[in-house]
Amino acid sequence: MIVPMKKISIFVKTADKTNALMTLRELGVLHINEKSGKSEKLDSLITQKDELVKIIDRVELTFNSAVKNVTHRVEEKIRYNEVMQKRVVVLSIIDEEESIKMQNINLQMEIDRISEWGDFNPKIIQKLQSDYGLSIKLYSLAKKSLSKIDEKTQYLILKDQGKQVKIAVIGGILPENDEFISFGLPEYGIIDCQRVIDENLARKEEITATFYDEIRYLSAYKEVLKLINEEIIFETVKHSMDSNGTVSWITGFIPEESSDAVRSRAKSDNWGLLIDDVTEEDPVPTKLKNNKFVRIIQPVFDILGTVPGYREYDVSMFFLLFFAIFFAMIVGDAGYGLIFLGGAIGLHVGIKKLTEPVKLLYVLSSVTIIWGTLTGTWFGSSSLLETIPLLKGLVIPQISTFTELFEGVSVKDSQNSVIFISFLLGICQLSLACIINFFRQFPERKAFAQLGWLLMIVGLYFLVLTLVLSYAFPSWGMYLIVIGFITFVLFYEQKEGQSFAKGLLKGLGGLFNTFLDAISGFSNIISYIRLFAVGMASVAISSSFNSMAEPMFGGWTIPAAIIILLLGHGLNLVMGLLSVVVHGVRLNMLEFSGQLGMEWTGIKYEPFKENLEASIREYSQNSNNIKE
Repeated sequence: MIVPMKKISIFVKTADKTNALMTLRELGVLHINEKSGKSEKLDSLITQKDELVKIIDRVELTFNSAVKNVTHRVEEKIRYNEVMQKRVVVLSIIDEEESIKMQNINLQMEIDRISEWGDFNPKIIQKLQSDYGLSIKLYSLAKKSLSKIDEKTQYLILKDQGKQVKIAVIGGILPENDEFISFGLPEYGIIDCQRVIDENLARKEEITATFYDEIRYLSAYKEVLKLINEEIIFETVKHSMDSNGTVSWITGFIPEESSDAVRSRAKSDNWGLLIDDVTEEDPVPTKLKNNKFVRIIQPVFDILGTVPGYREYDVSMFFLLFFAIFFAMIVGDAGYGLIFLGGAIGLHVGIKKLTEPVKLLYVLSSVTIIWGTLTGTWFGSSSLLETIPLLKGLVIPQISTFTELFEGVSVKDSQNSVIFISFLLGICQLSLACIINFFRQFPERKAFAQLGWLLMIVGLYFLVLTLVLSYAFPSWGMYLIVIGFITFVLFYEQKEGQSFAKGLLKGLGGLFNTFLDAISGFSNIISYIRLFAVGMASVAISSSFNSMAEPMFGGWTIPAAIIILLLGHGLNLVMGLLSVVVHGVRLNMLEFSGQLGMEWTGIKYEPFKENLEASIREYSQNSNNIKE
């Protein structure tokens, strides 16, 4: 559910605002929308954060590129001040490494530029110019252009390349054009450039060795980074408080259930406190509070970056229910479900904790196994059903993938049954949205428009079955559509405080838009056929790869068959997951949420609180930390 919120303003003496903010952070319930303070200390902290991120990224790059060489290194704890001192040294090494990289790039470009002139020592030419006052300019030109050089101009041909020549003009200058291309005298010759590159590469290896050594301090860097992030948040909030000199205040939102705790603390600390109900204009954050089972869908919302508005619905339970079914039908294979289940078990054992994503993976894989078992789909192979009678016995023939194994069931019958299930899920989900809207709006007259829409989409559902599956359209089906449409027009624009007739006139004024919405409702039901289509495509792909590999299972071609199966089913798995995002999420986020009238434009509730783990908090207390 969406937790009710209160708007709160806290007033403190300006001299006491630091202690007040520390208390508020300890309470951990105040959400502040505007955090845009500025100060020299805040700028310094942000700079330190950026520097530490740069160091961590560079050290992790070394670790990831050569894990086997550094696994023996033990993490080492160092004090906060030691980390900050090392930060300066490591940053200088990073800057040196970047400088070396750029210098090598420039030197290699210089080698490429002068390579066609051959290797020579530029210092000899420089010495002739300085000691004897000779002006020497180098040019590249076509041999036929030599005749265009003034007779008084002295030059030497340094390199004859057939149609092209390299010359040195002594005591003169040729005009700059496409015929006479001047060549800037390099600082170093090719040998010297390559020598500097080699020296830089040797130094780069020394720097890499330094970063190997820094790996032992990686956890310390990360802990200090978390400390600095906490301090940045604190300083930002502190300097975003409004003030008139002697009094400072801050405004935000708290869960209604936390009001008593805030009142008690305000009384004991002598704060001024104002708690109000939120208004329609307030940008109220959304805090979701669900049971342990429903919370497992939260990772999906986090990935999508979606939050329901404070005045919208918490559809977590329904989203989880339908998303799990959609996932199973789209992936459609019990064998793939087993792979996902194995992944869930592996993650569970690896992290030694039953996190929300792991729980979700357990649910999705289990539902996929159930659906795949009922349809008899195991890695897209009918042979497994023939080989293992138990698997065949668990299949419902009317929705089976391999109908040739069951008497009296045709491919068309099976496909039509799955399509029927897809449409049934659609009408159930869309009808649920209408019912939710009705109870949300009741006892307002407008609520009855939702019942009208419900009647209309149920009638459209039977029309879809007639058009797609050739089911007989019931005689009362059209009455549902017409009565539902009329009811919707009668009540949709009804509002409290206005006459029924005025609401009716507004409804009639939007008659054309309502007609277009009815067509949209029809297309929404049709769109659920994607559950059947994508699932069928997944089975077809896996079966195709099985057919490709089957003739190769014999003799020396067995490895090739295994590779085909691994690549084919691996690709199909990835495509299935992408299809879940494109289609499974869409049905929940667009069709269902659209029917509910949700826009998913909420603000996530992020209270001002300390986010440090106990180990880092202990580290900050036992070290010379930021506050010192």
